[in-house]
Amino acid sequence: EAGQYREAAQALERALVLDPNSPTLVFNLARVYELLGELDLSLRYYEQYQQLLPQQQAREQARAEATIRRLQGARTSTEREAPQPEQVEALRQLPGLVVVRENGVADLGFWLTLGVGAASLATGGVLGALTLEARSSANSYPDAQGLGIAADVTLGLGGALVI
Repeated sequence: EAGQYREAAQALERALVLDPNSPTLVFNLARVYELLGELDLSLRYYEQYQQLLPQQQAREQARAEATIRRLQGARTSTEREAPQPEQVEALRQLPGLVVVRENGVADLGFWLTLGVGAASLATGGVLGALTLEARSSANSYPDAQGLGIAADVTLGLGGALVI
């Protein structure tokens, strides 16, 4: 992100050359330098921002003054401590493509259960059709009851296995 702040600061500096009296540009520069940790530059731009604000913007003036005081305190604090800058570790790089090989892949048991369930549903459908045909004939009505029960059981079992 620091690289992006540097680019933003450079772009804002170029824009400030075109419009040196823009309080918005000056404020944004002050904020970017604050985020970069360059407190001297940030203070300079906050002070310039405070001078550019019109007098009727008293609330913004007070906010700028509070920010200046906060940054001055931070600069004083960092000057006292003055630790050497630490090297920032590079972020851990994640691999680009990860193929799941252990979990989430359907195994043999899954396919067997699915196959048996599908076959049961098909058998139940055939038995249901035979039941309807047998019910229409008076001679084979007793057979239709047995076929109907078999169709119901097979369809129920197949549905449970597939789900």
